[in-house]
Amino acid sequence: MKETRFGRQPAHAILKYKGYGAIEKCAVDIEVNRMSLRDALLGRHRPGMGIRERLPEYLGVPLEELFTEESLGGPNPLKKETEE
Repeated sequence: MKETRFGRQPAHAILKYKGYGAIEKCAVDIEVNRMSLRDALLGRHRPGMGIRERLPEYLGVPLEELFTEESLGGPNPLKKETEE
């Protein structure tokens, strides 16, 4: 398989091996475009905001464990930093 921009993401394995079903079903369940989800999981593109917001809740896994920092474009912009 041809290597993609960010490489296959951890979320792809979670969907495939932990029984959450097909990408198409997941996309319908979290109300995102099927092709956008597929491209994010395969590392072709960065995950969009809908995927970043809904996929972690759907899978019960933090965003940082679903996608590499590189594919997210650095630290998670949705995660609020706590001040010390």
